[in-house]
Amino acid sequence: MAIAKTSATEKINGTRWPRAVAALCPALIAVGTIGFNIANGAIALNITAQSGTASLATSAAQLHGIGLITTAAPTKGPDGETYDTWLARVAIAQVSASGLCFAQPATFFGQTMTLVLNANDGDPSTYEIEAGGVVAEAFGATADLTGFGNVILNKGASSVNTRGFPIDLGGHADQFGGEIDSAVAYNIVGSAQSASVYNVARIPHLSMQFVSGEYKCTEGPR
Repeated sequence: MAIAKTSATEKINGTRWPRAVAALCPALIAVGTIGFNIANGAIALNITAQSGTASLATSAAQLHGIGLITTAAPTKGPDGETYDTWLARVAIAQVSASGLCFAQPATFFGQTMTLVLNANDGDPSTYEIEAGGVVAEAFGATADLTGFGNVILNKGASSVNTRGFPIDLGGHADQFGGEIDSAVAYNIVGSAQSASVYNVARIPHLSMQFVSGEYKCTEGPR
């Protein structure tokens, strides 16, 4: 993964960087603690992105019990105003993934930084990441996907069920919905507003770092 480097014109010893570091230290400690607990399967994971700026990617995933709807969700823009944005709300009962990249940019004192999380065991043939009860709100995503079992599309969103994961996605009868028993997806890349994982079984080899500038996940770690 290519990480953005600090340019030579940015002065590390200037006034801006010490203040940014001071602001980032509590966040680094909190993120490190959360990451350690997640890696050991101790807690669930909840991520809220800002205005869909978070990007995520995985090389491959096995998905079981999928329900999805389209819905309007309140989104807070850079100007602080809240407005409705159409997005896809997806619930998945069980996920096994091969590699994961998540990136969330933020601005500190005028300096853009990105929190980058990577999980990868270096073997593209394994699905080392295990999670259950995943709910995500995505603005867009691309993938090579093959569905198995029952694949139901254009179903009223109010009646969408997720097999093995009883959750109300909050859809209405006049909104688009769909259900898929199981699927295999490759090269998943998307932008998300939020993601919740109710049962993190395993995220091995998890690394976290802040990098200078805006970084986006364009492919899953291999």
